[in-house]
Amino acid sequence: MGERTSYAPGTFSWVDLQTSDQEAAKSFYGDLLGWTYDEIPMGDGATYAMAKLQGHSVAAIGGLQGEGMPSHWNCYVTVADADAEAAKAAVITAAAQRAEIVLRAVIGVVRGRRYGFFGNGAGLEWR
Repeated sequence: MGERTSYAPGTFSWVDLQTSDQEAAKSFYGDLLGWTYDEIPMGDGATYAMAKLQGHSVAAIGGLQGEGMPSHWNCYVTVADADAEAAKAAVITAAAQRAEIVLRAVIGVVRGRRYGFFGNGAGLEWR
């Protein structure tokens, strides 16, 4: 497996699975891909399982966060400035809340789809 130490902005750089059956998912992906897991406590008995391959974190598996939410993969993109991107997202969300026509155009992206980003220099060693 190739090893990365950084990601250029615009590059997908992390994935995590949120699932209704974390133990079954860990077993499935562990058997399929050879992953082992480090459990990170999240409170209330929940954990975020960091999937490891050859000693490196490669993904994570966690429980669902919200009632009625289906199991899903989250894909994250590296950005140069996470704070600036978060501010842009806040502006889009605010505009969507003020104008019905904007809401219809934006709702599928902002509320109908999940997305995330990471800023460079966060001290994370994901490969």
